[in-house]
Amino acid sequence: MSVDLEQMFASLQADANAVPLGTPELARRRGEHLQRVRIGAAALAIAVLTAGVTGGVAWLGRHRDNANDPTNQNPTPVPFVSLTPVRGASVPYGGTDPDPFQLASVVTAGDRAFVTWQQSHGSGVTQVGAIDLAKGQPAWPTRSLGRFNGGGVIALPEALVLIGTPDNGSTGQLVVINPADGTERWRRPLDLRDDPIFFGSALLLAPRAEDGTPGTRQTVAIDWRTGKPLWSIPAPPGGVARTFGMYVAADLNGSRSVQTAGLGPNFNDHRLVQMSGDHKTRIYDAETGKLIANGPDIDATGAMFFGYEGRLFQWRPDQHPQEVRMYTADQPGAGTVVYTGSAGATSVGIISLIPCGANRLCLLEQPVNGDQVDATQLVVVDLNARKELWRRPVRGAERVIALGDRIATSGGLAMLDKATSNLFDPTGKQLLQPDDQRATVAWVNGGGLLSFGGLPTDQA
Repeated sequence: MSVDLEQMFASLQADANAVPLGTPELARRRGEHLQRVRIGAAALAIAVLTAGVTGGVAWLGRHRDNANDPTNQNPTPVPFVSLTPVRGASVPYGGTDPDPFQLASVVTAGDRAFVTWQQSHGSGVTQVGAIDLAKGQPAWPTRSLGRFNGGGVIALPEALVLIGTPDNGSTGQLVVINPADGTERWRRPLDLRDDPIFFGSALLLAPRAEDGTPGTRQTVAIDWRTGKPLWSIPAPPGGVARTFGMYVAADLNGSRSVQTAGLGPNFNDHRLVQMSGDHKTRIYDAETGKLIANGPDIDATGAMFFGYEGRLFQWRPDQHPQEVRMYTADQPGAGTVVYTGSAGATSVGIISLIPCGANRLCLLEQPVNGDQVDATQLVVVDLNARKELWRRPVRGAERVIALGDRIATSGGLAMLDKATSNLFDPTGKQLLQPDDQRATVAWVNGGGLLSFGGLPTDQA
Protein backbone atom coordinates (compact mmCIF):
# COMPACT_ATOMS: atom_id res chain seq x y z
CA MET A 1 0.00 0.00 0.00
CA SER A 2 1.33 3.39 -0.89
CA VAL A 3 1.81 5.82 1.97
CA ASP A 4 3.92 8.94 2.36
CA LEU A 5 7.59 8.57 3.25
CA GLU A 6 7.19 9.69 6.85
CA GLN A 7 4.54 7.02 7.45
CA MET A 8 6.62 4.45 5.60
CA PHE A 9 9.68 4.92 7.79
CA ALA A 10 7.62 5.04 10.96
CA SER A 11 6.29 1.65 9.91
CA LEU A 12 9.64 0.17 8.96
CA GLN A 13 11.68 1.43 11.89
CA ALA A 14 9.13 0.77 14.62
CA ASP A 15 7.39 -2.34 13.23
CA ALA A 16 4.17 -0.40 12.87
CA ASN A 17 1.35 -1.69 10.72
CA ALA A 18 1.68 -1.34 6.98
CA VAL A 19 -1.81 0.11 6.74
CA PRO A 20 -2.01 3.87 7.50
CA LEU A 21 -3.32 5.02 10.86
CA GLY A 22 -6.82 6.19 11.60
CA THR A 23 -7.66 9.66 12.87
CA PRO A 24 -4.90 12.27 13.32
CA GLU A 25 -5.35 12.04 17.08
CA LEU A 26 -4.86 8.27 17.05
CA ALA A 27 -1.84 8.68 14.80
CA ARG A 28 -0.30 11.32 17.07
CA ARG A 29 -0.74 9.29 20.25
CA ARG A 30 0.54 6.12 18.67
CA GLY A 31 3.52 7.98 17.22
CA GLU A 32 4.45 9.39 20.63
CA HIS A 33 4.39 5.91 22.13
CA LEU A 34 6.42 4.35 19.33
CA GLN A 35 9.04 7.08 19.62
CA ARG A 36 9.57 6.14 23.28
CA VAL A 37 10.21 2.47 22.52
CA ARG A 38 11.87 2.69 19.09
CA ILE A 39 15.51 2.47 20.13
CA GLY A 40 14.99 -0.32 22.63
CA ALA A 41 12.84 -2.33 20.25
CA ALA A 42 15.29 -1.92 17.37
CA ALA A 43 18.26 -2.99 19.47
CA LEU A 44 16.37 -6.03 20.74
CA ALA A 45 15.25 -7.01 17.26
CA ILE A 46 18.86 -6.94 16.06
CA ALA A 47 19.87 -9.20 18.92
CA VAL A 48 17.12 -11.66 18.08
CA LEU A 49 17.84 -11.90 14.37
CA THR A 50 21.59 -12.26 14.87
CA ALA A 51 21.02 -14.86 17.60
CA GLY A 52 23.21 -12.77 19.85
CA VAL A 53 21.19 -13.25 23.02
CA THR A 54 20.63 -16.18 25.34
CA GLY A 55 17.45 -15.18 27.16
CA GLY A 56 14.15 -13.45 26.59
CA VAL A 57 13.67 -15.05 23.18
CA ALA A 58 11.31 -17.86 22.35
CA TRP A 59 10.12 -19.80 19.34
CA LEU A 60 6.88 -21.54 18.47
CA GLY A 61 7.24 -23.86 15.48
CA ARG A 62 5.24 -26.44 13.57
CA HIS A 63 5.62 -30.08 14.53
CA ARG A 64 6.12 -32.56 11.72
CA ASP A 65 2.73 -34.09 12.45
CA ASN A 66 1.22 -30.71 11.54
CA ALA A 67 -0.54 -30.48 14.90
CA ASN A 68 0.23 -26.78 14.90
CA ASP A 69 -0.13 -26.09 11.20
CA PRO A 70 -2.19 -22.90 10.62
CA THR A 71 -4.64 -24.89 8.52
CA ASN A 72 -5.41 -27.28 11.38
CA GLN A 73 -8.93 -26.65 12.68
CA ASN A 74 -8.33 -28.04 16.19
CA PRO A 75 -5.17 -26.38 17.50
CA THR A 76 -3.97 -26.56 21.07
CA PRO A 77 -1.68 -24.12 22.87
CA VAL A 78 1.97 -25.04 22.35
CA PRO A 79 4.78 -23.93 24.67
CA PHE A 80 7.59 -21.79 23.35
CA VAL A 81 11.16 -23.05 23.54
CA SER A 82 14.34 -21.03 24.01
CA LEU A 83 16.51 -20.17 21.04
CA THR A 84 20.13 -21.24 20.95
CA PRO A 85 22.65 -18.56 19.92
CA VAL A 86 24.44 -19.23 16.64
CA ARG A 87 28.16 -18.68 17.01
CA GLY A 88 29.45 -16.06 14.62
CA ALA A 89 26.02 -15.03 13.37
CA SER A 90 26.31 -11.39 14.30
CA VAL A 91 27.03 -8.01 12.77
CA PRO A 92 28.77 -5.42 14.99
CA TYR A 93 26.58 -2.32 14.92
CA GLY A 94 26.20 1.04 16.58
CA GLY A 95 28.93 2.54 18.68
CA THR A 96 29.84 3.61 22.17
CA ASP A 97 29.49 7.02 23.79
CA PRO A 98 29.99 9.71 22.72
CA ASP A 99 28.89 8.30 19.33
CA PRO A 100 25.94 5.93 19.96
CA PHE A 101 23.69 4.73 17.17
CA GLN A 102 20.61 6.87 16.62
CA LEU A 103 18.43 4.72 14.35
CA ALA A 104 18.59 0.97 13.95
CA SER A 105 16.38 -1.52 12.15
CA VAL A 106 16.35 -5.12 10.99
CA VAL A 107 14.70 -6.32 7.79
CA THR A 108 14.77 -9.70 6.08
CA ALA A 109 14.36 -11.13 2.59
CA GLY A 110 14.70 -14.82 1.83
CA ASP A 111 17.42 -16.36 3.97
CA ARG A 112 19.14 -13.06 4.76
CA ALA A 113 18.71 -10.57 7.59
CA PHE A 114 19.92 -7.00 7.04
CA VAL A 115 20.91 -4.67 9.89
CA THR A 116 20.94 -0.92 9.29
CA TRP A 117 22.08 1.77 11.69
CA GLN A 118 23.02 5.44 11.77
CA GLN A 119 25.37 7.20 14.17
CA SER A 120 23.81 10.11 16.09
CA HIS A 121 27.08 12.03 16.43
CA GLY A 122 30.39 12.17 14.65
CA SER A 123 30.23 10.66 11.18
CA GLY A 124 26.43 10.27 11.03
CA VAL A 125 26.97 7.67 8.31
CA THR A 126 24.31 5.06 7.59
CA GLN A 127 25.69 1.53 7.41
CA VAL A 128 24.25 -1.87 6.52
CA GLY A 129 25.35 -5.40 7.37
CA ALA A 130 23.94 -8.80 6.42
CA ILE A 131 23.52 -12.20 8.08
CA ASP A 132 23.22 -15.44 6.12
CA LEU A 133 20.50 -17.13 8.19
CA ALA A 134 21.06 -20.53 6.59
CA LYS A 135 24.78 -20.59 7.37
CA GLY A 136 24.68 -18.55 10.58
CA GLN A 137 27.42 -16.13 9.56
CA PRO A 138 27.87 -12.64 8.09
CA ALA A 139 26.92 -12.66 4.41
CA TRP A 140 29.20 -9.81 3.35
CA PRO A 141 31.28 -7.02 4.94
CA THR A 142 29.49 -4.04 6.45
CA ARG A 143 28.86 -1.33 3.85
CA SER A 144 28.74 2.45 4.26
CA LEU A 145 25.88 4.15 2.43
CA GLY A 146 26.71 7.79 3.15
CA ARG A 147 25.11 10.43 5.36
CA PHE A 148 21.33 10.28 5.32
CA ASN A 149 18.54 11.62 7.48
CA GLY A 150 15.72 9.17 8.11
CA GLY A 151 17.42 6.44 6.10
CA GLY A 152 16.32 2.84 6.54
CA VAL A 153 16.68 -0.21 4.34
CA ILE A 154 13.66 -1.98 2.83
CA ALA A 155 14.45 -5.62 2.05
CA LEU A 156 12.92 -7.13 -1.07
CA PRO A 157 13.78 -10.26 -3.05
CA GLU A 158 15.01 -8.04 -5.89
CA ALA A 159 17.07 -5.50 -3.95
CA LEU A 160 17.70 -3.54 -0.77
CA VAL A 161 16.31 -0.03 -1.02
CA LEU A 162 17.41 2.96 1.02
CA ILE A 163 15.21 6.06 0.90
CA GLY A 164 16.52 9.09 2.73
CA THR A 165 17.44 12.74 2.63
CA PRO A 166 21.18 13.51 2.37
CA ASP A 167 22.59 16.01 4.86
CA ASN A 168 23.42 18.48 2.10
CA GLY A 169 19.92 19.07 0.72
CA SER A 170 16.17 18.61 0.92
CA THR A 171 15.80 16.40 -2.14
CA GLY A 172 15.42 12.74 -1.29
CA GLN A 173 17.57 9.99 -2.70
CA LEU A 174 17.00 6.37 -3.69
CA VAL A 175 19.88 3.94 -3.23
CA VAL A 176 19.45 0.38 -4.53
CA ILE A 177 21.79 -2.33 -3.21
CA ASN A 178 22.45 -5.85 -4.45
CA PRO A 179 21.32 -8.11 -1.56
CA ALA A 180 23.70 -10.87 -2.69
CA ASP A 181 26.94 -8.98 -1.99
CA GLY A 182 26.01 -5.55 -0.58
CA THR A 183 27.33 -3.59 -3.56
CA GLU A 184 25.52 -0.49 -4.71
CA ARG A 185 23.67 -0.90 -8.01
CA TRP A 186 22.55 2.67 -8.52
CA ARG A 187 21.23 5.80 -6.85
CA ARG A 188 19.04 8.61 -8.07
CA PRO A 189 17.31 11.77 -6.74
CA LEU A 190 13.81 11.28 -5.36
CA ASP A 191 11.03 13.84 -5.37
CA LEU A 192 9.65 13.48 -1.83
CA ARG A 193 6.17 14.11 -3.22
CA ASP A 194 6.35 10.71 -4.91
CA ASP A 195 5.53 7.35 -3.35
CA PRO A 196 7.77 4.34 -4.08
CA ILE A 197 5.77 1.18 -4.87
CA PHE A 198 7.57 -2.14 -5.04
CA PHE A 199 6.82 -4.80 -7.68
CA GLY A 200 8.97 -7.74 -8.70
CA SER A 201 9.21 -6.33 -12.21
CA ALA A 202 10.14 -2.77 -11.27
CA LEU A 203 10.28 -0.03 -8.67
CA LEU A 204 7.47 2.46 -9.34
CA LEU A 205 7.41 6.14 -8.41
CA ALA A 206 3.90 7.60 -8.32
CA PRO A 207 2.87 11.19 -7.48
CA ARG A 208 1.03 11.65 -4.21
CA ALA A 209 -1.83 14.01 -3.44
CA GLU A 210 -0.68 16.89 -1.23
CA ASP A 211 -3.18 18.55 1.14
CA GLY A 212 -6.03 17.08 -0.87
CA THR A 213 -4.63 18.30 -4.20
CA PRO A 214 -3.98 15.43 -6.67
CA GLY A 215 -0.46 14.98 -8.03
CA THR A 216 0.27 16.01 -11.60
CA ARG A 217 3.58 14.27 -12.28
CA GLN A 218 3.89 11.06 -14.28
CA THR A 219 4.15 7.56 -12.81
CA VAL A 220 7.50 5.97 -13.70
CA ALA A 221 8.76 2.36 -13.53
CA ILE A 222 12.49 1.92 -12.79
CA ASP A 223 14.54 -1.16 -13.66
CA TRP A 224 15.85 -2.82 -10.48
CA ARG A 225 19.25 -3.63 -11.97
CA THR A 226 20.09 -0.62 -14.10
CA GLY A 227 18.10 2.24 -12.57
CA LYS A 228 16.81 3.19 -16.02
CA PRO A 229 13.15 4.03 -16.74
CA LEU A 230 11.14 1.14 -18.22
CA TRP A 231 7.86 2.95 -18.90
CA SER A 232 5.84 5.93 -17.72
CA ILE A 233 2.18 6.90 -17.39
CA PRO A 234 1.12 10.56 -17.62
CA ALA A 235 -1.11 11.89 -14.86
CA PRO A 236 -4.79 11.26 -15.71
CA PRO A 237 -7.39 14.05 -16.00
CA GLY A 238 -7.93 15.43 -12.53
CA GLY A 239 -4.46 14.33 -11.39
CA VAL A 240 -3.38 11.34 -9.27
CA ALA A 241 -5.24 10.93 -5.98
CA ARG A 242 -4.00 7.46 -4.91
CA THR A 243 -1.76 4.69 -6.30
CA PHE A 244 -1.19 1.22 -4.82
CA GLY A 245 -0.69 -2.43 -5.70
CA MET A 246 -2.77 -5.55 -5.26
CA TYR A 247 -2.05 -8.14 -2.57
CA VAL A 248 -2.86 -11.82 -3.19
CA ALA A 249 -3.54 -14.83 -0.96
CA ALA A 250 0.09 -15.95 -1.24
CA ASP A 251 1.09 -12.87 0.76
CA LEU A 252 -0.57 -14.48 3.80
CA ASN A 253 1.32 -17.77 3.64
CA GLY A 254 4.39 -16.59 5.53
CA SER A 255 6.74 -16.81 2.55
CA ARG A 256 8.70 -13.84 3.87
CA SER A 257 11.24 -14.73 6.55
CA VAL A 258 9.97 -12.43 9.30
CA GLN A 259 6.56 -10.78 9.24
CA THR A 260 6.04 -8.18 11.96
CA ALA A 261 3.55 -6.01 10.10
CA GLY A 262 0.17 -6.74 8.57
CA LEU A 263 1.40 -7.07 4.97
CA GLY A 264 4.75 -6.64 3.29
CA PRO A 265 5.95 -3.63 1.28
CA ASN A 266 6.08 -5.50 -2.04
CA PHE A 267 3.35 -6.76 -4.36
CA ASN A 268 3.34 -10.20 -6.00
CA ASP A 269 0.38 -9.40 -8.25
CA HIS A 270 1.01 -7.43 -11.48
CA ARG A 271 -1.99 -5.10 -11.13
CA LEU A 272 -1.39 -1.43 -10.33
CA VAL A 273 -4.39 0.58 -9.10
CA GLN A 274 -4.49 4.33 -9.73
CA MET A 275 -7.32 6.65 -8.67
CA SER A 276 -7.67 10.13 -10.08
CA GLY A 277 -9.03 13.43 -8.87
CA ASP A 278 -12.05 13.04 -11.13
CA HIS A 279 -13.01 9.88 -9.17
CA LYS A 280 -11.96 7.38 -11.84
CA THR A 281 -10.15 4.10 -11.09
CA ARG A 282 -7.74 2.64 -13.64
CA ILE A 283 -5.97 -0.71 -13.47
CA TYR A 284 -2.56 -0.95 -15.17
CA ASP A 285 -0.14 -3.81 -15.78
CA ALA A 286 2.90 -3.01 -13.61
CA GLU A 287 5.15 -4.94 -15.99
CA THR A 288 4.27 -2.93 -19.09
CA GLY A 289 2.41 0.19 -17.99
CA LYS A 290 -0.53 -0.74 -20.22
CA LEU A 291 -4.11 0.01 -19.16
CA ILE A 292 -5.92 -3.29 -18.61
CA ALA A 293 -9.23 -2.26 -17.00
CA ASN A 294 -11.38 0.62 -15.81
CA GLY A 295 -12.73 0.24 -12.31
CA PRO A 296 -15.38 1.88 -10.12
CA ASP A 297 -15.88 5.60 -9.63
CA ILE A 298 -14.49 6.43 -6.16
CA ASP A 299 -13.78 9.69 -4.40
CA ALA A 300 -10.37 8.94 -2.88
CA THR A 301 -10.10 12.22 -0.95
CA GLY A 302 -9.33 11.51 2.70
CA ALA A 303 -9.85 7.75 2.29
CA MET A 304 -7.61 4.76 3.01
CA PHE A 305 -7.35 1.80 0.63
CA PHE A 306 -5.76 -1.54 -0.02
CA GLY A 307 -6.23 -4.04 -2.81
CA TYR A 308 -6.56 -7.78 -2.26
CA GLU A 309 -7.40 -10.59 -4.70
CA GLY A 310 -9.14 -8.30 -7.18
CA ARG A 311 -11.06 -6.34 -4.55
CA LEU A 312 -10.59 -2.80 -3.28
CA PHE A 313 -11.24 -1.97 0.39
CA GLN A 314 -11.91 1.61 1.50
CA TRP A 315 -12.46 3.35 4.81
CA ARG A 316 -12.37 6.98 5.90
CA PRO A 317 -10.68 7.88 9.20
CA ASP A 318 -12.70 11.10 9.52
CA GLN A 319 -16.05 9.37 8.99
CA HIS A 320 -18.10 8.33 12.04
CA PRO A 321 -19.41 5.80 12.42
CA GLN A 322 -16.60 4.30 10.39
CA GLU A 323 -17.45 1.81 7.69
CA VAL A 324 -15.50 -0.44 5.37
CA ARG A 325 -16.64 -0.56 1.74
CA MET A 326 -15.61 -3.27 -0.75
CA TYR A 327 -15.40 -2.85 -4.55
CA THR A 328 -14.56 -5.14 -7.46
CA ALA A 329 -11.38 -3.59 -8.82
CA ASP A 330 -12.00 -4.02 -12.55
CA GLN A 331 -15.75 -3.36 -12.65
CA PRO A 332 -17.91 -0.25 -12.22
CA GLY A 333 -20.25 -0.08 -9.25
CA ALA A 334 -20.94 1.68 -5.99
CA GLY A 335 -19.37 -0.99 -3.82
CA THR A 336 -20.80 -2.75 -0.78
CA VAL A 337 -20.53 -1.85 2.90
CA VAL A 338 -19.09 -4.94 4.61
CA TYR A 339 -18.63 -3.49 8.10
CA THR A 340 -19.91 -0.59 10.17
CA GLY A 341 -17.83 0.27 13.20
CA SER A 342 -19.10 -1.03 16.54
CA ALA A 343 -22.76 -1.09 15.59
CA GLY A 344 -22.71 2.56 14.63
CA ALA A 345 -20.50 3.96 17.40
CA THR A 346 -19.28 7.48 16.61
CA SER A 347 -16.28 7.44 18.95
CA VAL A 348 -14.36 4.45 17.59
CA GLY A 349 -11.60 4.55 14.95
CA ILE A 350 -10.03 1.83 12.80
CA ILE A 351 -6.25 1.78 13.29
CA SER A 352 -5.41 -1.36 11.29
CA LEU A 353 -7.14 -3.33 8.55
CA ILE A 354 -5.87 -6.41 6.67
CA PRO A 355 -7.19 -9.56 4.96
CA CYS A 356 -6.81 -12.56 7.29
CA GLY A 357 -7.89 -15.67 5.43
CA ALA A 358 -10.33 -16.69 2.74
CA ASN A 359 -13.07 -14.04 2.58
CA ARG A 360 -12.19 -12.64 5.98
CA LEU A 361 -11.14 -9.19 7.10
CA CYS A 362 -9.40 -8.35 10.38
CA LEU A 363 -9.35 -4.90 11.91
CA LEU A 364 -8.33 -3.18 15.10
CA GLU A 365 -10.79 -0.72 16.64
CA GLN A 366 -9.76 1.87 19.17
CA PRO A 367 -11.63 4.72 20.89
CA VAL A 368 -10.87 8.13 19.47
CA ASN A 369 -10.77 9.52 23.01
CA GLY A 370 -10.22 7.99 26.42
CA ASP A 371 -8.17 4.91 27.25
CA GLN A 372 -7.21 3.51 23.86
CA VAL A 373 -4.89 0.86 25.29
CA ASP A 374 -7.44 -0.97 27.44
CA ALA A 375 -10.28 -0.70 24.93
CA THR A 376 -8.60 -1.91 21.72
CA GLN A 377 -10.64 -4.66 20.01
CA LEU A 378 -9.81 -7.18 17.28
CA VAL A 379 -12.78 -7.64 14.95
CA VAL A 380 -13.07 -10.44 12.37
CA VAL A 381 -15.53 -9.87 9.51
CA ASP A 382 -17.01 -12.43 7.08
CA LEU A 383 -16.93 -10.74 3.65
CA ASN A 384 -19.44 -13.08 2.04
CA ALA A 385 -22.05 -12.68 4.80
CA ARG A 386 -20.97 -9.06 5.40
CA LYS A 387 -21.19 -9.48 9.14
CA GLU A 388 -19.00 -9.56 12.21
CA LEU A 389 -17.93 -13.10 13.14
CA TRP A 390 -16.35 -12.38 16.48
CA ARG A 391 -14.35 -9.82 18.41
CA ARG A 392 -11.81 -10.04 21.21
CA PRO A 393 -10.20 -7.48 23.53
CA VAL A 394 -6.54 -7.06 22.55
CA ARG A 395 -5.09 -4.67 25.09
CA GLY A 396 -2.31 -2.52 23.67
CA ALA A 397 -2.41 -4.05 20.17
CA GLU A 398 -0.98 -1.86 17.43
CA ARG A 399 -0.88 -4.28 14.48
CA VAL A 400 -2.53 -7.41 13.12
CA ILE A 401 -0.40 -10.15 11.56
CA ALA A 402 -2.12 -12.92 9.59
CA LEU A 403 -0.67 -16.26 8.51
CA GLY A 404 -3.09 -18.66 6.88
CA ASP A 405 -6.08 -18.69 9.19
CA ARG A 406 -4.10 -17.80 12.32
CA ILE A 407 -4.33 -14.21 13.55
CA ALA A 408 -1.72 -12.56 15.76
CA THR A 409 -1.80 -9.11 17.32
CA SER A 410 1.10 -7.35 18.95
CA GLY A 411 2.10 -3.96 20.30
CA GLY A 412 5.08 -2.00 21.56
CA LEU A 413 3.78 -1.98 25.13
CA ALA A 414 5.44 -5.37 25.54
CA MET A 415 8.57 -3.32 26.20
CA LEU A 416 6.77 -1.84 29.22
CA ASP A 417 5.78 -5.23 30.69
CA LYS A 418 2.18 -5.20 29.52
CA ALA A 419 0.18 -8.09 28.04
CA THR A 420 -0.07 -6.94 24.43
CA SER A 421 0.36 -10.04 22.21
CA ASN A 422 -2.26 -12.56 21.16
CA LEU A 423 -2.60 -15.54 18.80
CA PHE A 424 -6.08 -16.69 17.80
CA ASP A 425 -7.41 -19.64 15.83
CA PRO A 426 -10.24 -19.17 13.27
CA THR A 427 -12.88 -19.36 16.02
CA GLY A 428 -11.23 -16.72 18.21
CA LYS A 429 -9.62 -19.15 20.66
CA GLN A 430 -6.53 -17.74 22.41
CA LEU A 431 -3.45 -19.91 21.73
CA LEU A 432 -0.86 -18.01 23.81
CA GLN A 433 -0.20 -18.68 27.46
CA PRO A 434 -0.41 -15.63 29.81
CA ASP A 435 3.39 -15.24 30.02
CA ASP A 436 3.72 -15.36 26.24
CA GLN A 437 1.15 -12.59 25.90
CA ARG A 438 3.63 -10.30 27.68
CA ALA A 439 5.94 -10.26 24.65
CA THR A 440 6.26 -9.06 21.07
CA VAL A 441 5.57 -11.67 18.38
CA ALA A 442 6.37 -12.08 14.67
CA TRP A 443 5.79 -14.84 12.12
CA VAL A 444 9.02 -16.52 11.02
CA ASN A 445 9.78 -18.84 8.08
CA GLY A 446 6.16 -19.50 7.24
CA GLY A 447 5.34 -21.76 10.16
CA GLY A 448 6.71 -20.43 13.44
CA LEU A 449 6.16 -17.59 15.82
CA LEU A 450 9.06 -15.60 17.27
CA SER A 451 8.46 -14.10 20.70
CA PHE A 452 10.75 -11.67 22.46
CA GLY A 453 10.62 -9.15 25.28
CA GLY A 454 8.23 -10.99 27.63
CA LEU A 455 8.57 -11.30 31.41
CA PRO A 456 7.14 -13.87 33.83
CA THR A 457 3.83 -12.81 35.30
CA ASP A 458 5.27 -12.60 38.82
CA GLN A 459 7.60 -9.77 37.76
CA ALA A 460 6.44 -6.19 37.62
